[in-house]
Amino acid sequence: MQIGELEYLKPARVDEAIELLAATNGRGLPLAGGMSLLPDLHLGTKRPNVIVSLSKVAGLREVSHDGPYLRIGAMITHRMLASDGSVARCAPSLGDAAGGLGDVQVRNRGTIGGSLANAHPGADAATVLASIGAEVVLRGPEGDRRVAASEFVIGTRSTLAHAAELVTAVLVPHHPGARMAYLRYSRIQGNYSTVNAAALLTDDGGRVAIGGATHRPVVVEIPLPLRRAGDKDALDALAAATRAACVGATDDHMASSEYRQALAGVLARRVALSALTREKTAREAPWRR
Repeated sequence: MQIGELEYLKPARVDEAIELLAATNGRGLPLAGGMSLLPDLHLGTKRPNVIVSLSKVAGLREVSHDGPYLRIGAMITHRMLASDGSVARCAPSLGDAAGGLGDVQVRNRGTIGGSLANAHPGADAATVLASIGAEVVLRGPEGDRRVAASEFVIGTRSTLAHAAELVTAVLVPHHPGARMAYLRYSRIQGNYSTVNAAALLTDDGGRVAIGGATHRPVVVEIPLPLRRAGDKDALDALAAATRAACVGATDDHMASSEYRQALAGVLARRVALSALTREKTAREAPWRR
């Protein structure tokens, strides 16, 4: 279909979509839910000649079990994430983040793959996936490869994806007996987070991921064992380590660098406390019961 000077294509298979993108020589862009790309087109910040829609591509809207992982297709919407039972049992923080994201339209149309590929610093999914050690599955002309979610975003709206590569799925590992939580702060309801935080607590320690403070998610290992809400030394150490990891935080019209750095420390403490009060995930992967 030709729309003015913009060609709109709707392939039915992943490989077909990749072939179409590769044939554009960098002039084509994939379209998932459209929550990021359509505003870019209206503002003129992106000017592709070809749009390759993923709406009819088979196999990208499934949540399935893949060995020790929960495999989440790239076209799974935030609403679907928030309501999926397997996600709730394996990665409750991911469902929590998806359920509180944006507004109803964004949750209904926006996708996890699109959010990752857009790589906005304040996006929710990238932070949660970094905290739980997830992997991003990419497919391009050279085949499939996997990248750690904590390394996938390399800067504002920049990722490790190569030309004509698509995010096809996210692999979420099961953490037996872990506790997880997610918190976000945004000055304006429905906006991207000013700063967000996700925690994973295990018997051996855990980690906190911070989004929005810098141009990519920051992962902080919990420096001292955290067993209960009264572990002041552990919480103080976590807050200090988080502030140190966010030195040089983003300074813009929404918040100063100093504010973001301080807020990161506050949210790290709060999300860890929130995780302590959450129910543990199953000791055995839910799909192996």
